[in-house]
Amino acid sequence: ADTPSLDVVVRCPDAAPLSVALHPSGWIACVGFTDKLRLMHILNNDLRVVKELPFKACRVCEFAKGGHCVAAAVGAVVYVVHAFTFETLATLRGHCGKVKSIVWRDDDSTLITSGQDGAIYAWDMRTAMHDGENARGLEHVRKGRRYDAVAALRRR
Repeated sequence: ADTPSLDVVVRCPDAAPLSVALHPSGWIACVGFTDKLRLMHILNNDLRVVKELPFKACRVCEFAKGGHCVAAAVGAVVYVVHAFTFETLATLRGHCGKVKSIVWRDDDSTLITSGQDGAIYAWDMRTAMHDGENARGLEHVRKGRRYDAVAALRRR
């Protein structure tokens, strides 16, 4: 059976997007540009900016599976922002180099990041909401290596 689809093509003549993440509902996009991170509503044939966040050169962003927040990496720092109130819920510091990949666990309790510094960190989000500095749970660090992607397997 054919699946209905809709393609929205939006040209950005002023600046090319550095990163794009789609909300699980399919109606919101998070787009990183050199000057700002923009949350946009996806309309029939256009994108409408809902909120601009002051995160410059965001090259990695990812919505939580539940869609309630979005994680955005700016260099070595990851910001977790509420998708509807736009409040910064957590600021995660720990990487020494650029964060290259972000993935959420299925239940959104953990955010996993990998970086060009050879580190993979699992951040406990309940702790991160109160104390981002001590939210790092599991870690895997191999100096001299670079991790460009990370994946999370479903828990049994």
